[in-house]
Amino acid sequence: MRYLITVFLFIGLVINGKSQFSCPCSSTIKTQFYDDAAYNALRQSYNKNTTWVDSLKIDTALTRKFLGAICGAWYSFNNPNWSPVFGNDPIHEFRTHAMHVMEINVDSNQAWAKQVFYNKDFTGHPRLDSINKQFSFSVIDTNYGRLSPHFDLSIRSETPFNFKKLSQLIKSLPGIRSAYGWGCIGCNEEVWAFYENENIRLYFDWGYNDCPAGCIDWITYEYLISPSCGIIYSDKKYKKMTEIQAGENPEIGKIYPNPTSGGDLFRGDPC
Repeated sequence: MRYLITVFLFIGLVINGKSQFSCPCSSTIKTQFYDDAAYNALRQSYNKNTTWVDSLKIDTALTRKFLGAICGAWYSFNNPNWSPVFGNDPIHEFRTHAMHVMEINVDSNQAWAKQVFYNKDFTGHPRLDSINKQFSFSVIDTNYGRLSPHFDLSIRSETPFNFKKLSQLIKSLPGIRSAYGWGCIGCNEEVWAFYENENIRLYFDWGYNDCPAGCIDWITYEYLISPSCGIIYSDKKYKKMTEIQAGENPEIGKIYPNPTSGGDLFRGDPC
């Protein structure tokens, strides 16, 4: 009897704790959309001001749930008219690059900066060594500013990182002028994931027509996924997600200020 009570209590905790979304998925889809899920987990951490904002790593449990919801959409819905979402050229969140590449501008007279620049090795300072143990950064590009004594460094990690926190840490090093996550101008794909009660709502936005100027037209593919991986709702709209939901859903109002200012990715300048 005690065993049965324990089992039912555990099941209740799993359901109420939003611990489901263990949706069937191909390994290819999991790999392709992991960064989309991680970026949305990072975005929600800042919107909710959780303890993860102080970590270089990203909330892995929330990432798994968002990825599970994406898998649920992929597994449960087979419609050729929606092939852009999961087809040969799937829709991905363009901002995910910021979780992998950091652009750094530093005084070339700094000894640690010279070591990084000439040896192409992201080390030479205790703080760098500590960061490197977690993410194994590689130096993918270097440039010497001829008009000023500064190095431009581009570093990359295969593991996604909290680029706002990493930027803060790198800026505290001597000689740093700037450090920011890699951005994109004219990119036309966005992926949004957020809780709506116990369910997860997904938006896959694809823009077209003059995207260097911000894209005139958009198509949004929308899913509402239950914890048991079923699709509660799906739709295709010829509007951008913010036009559909901004001001209606408090989650969206927080995570995408409209209009944005500067390089807003969450609340305020990301770097």
